[in-house]
Amino acid sequence: IYLIDLKTYRSVCTYLKEGLDQHQARVPMSFNICANNFSDHAFVNDYLSITEEIGVPHSYIEFEFMEDIKFDQGNHVFEIIQEFKEAGFSCSIDDFGRGNSSFAVLINSDLDIIKLDRLFFKEPLDEKRKQMIIHLVGMIKEMGMKVLAEGVETQEYVDFLKSIACDYIQGFYYYKPMPLEEFQVLLDQQ
Repeated sequence: IYLIDLKTYRSVCTYLKEGLDQHQARVPMSFNICANNFSDHAFVNDYLSITEEIGVPHSYIEFEFMEDIKFDQGNHVFEIIQEFKEAGFSCSIDDFGRGNSSFAVLINSDLDIIKLDRLFFKEPLDEKRKQMIIHLVGMIKEMGMKVLAEGVETQEYVDFLKSIACDYIQGFYYYKPMPLEEFQVLLDQQ
């Protein structure tokens, strides 16, 4: 799986670099880091080597740490995040509020974006849910990080998240997953 991840990462970097060189529209892309990556500390160097070889600007890559990572196992995960940050990459936590992520992640790491899990946005928007989301978004922003709401599917949630200054909203409300070619057409139109 790791070799497939590296091949995919190389493809993403190539897509970004070629488009930027040809003055085509490109946006930063997220690349998942899962628990399997942590079996070999040198994996950071593998990603850095590919990035440098292809020459893609680091600002176009976000490393997204997945919910299967155990953040309570010493400082190893936080050290890896710091390595990526020091190299100029953006780092985020995926599916916050589910799995192994906890408030310790907010305190102990220098993250750029916290991606709130879709579980916050699945059920109808009642007062209890509103208050939870308001406080989560406010706390994360006060700590200097941006907030992305994942899995948003309704106008009601979009309006609410905009009203509380959530930084990013993603989900089927806007688009379903699509092939890269379709995404590029959409990007070129905007």
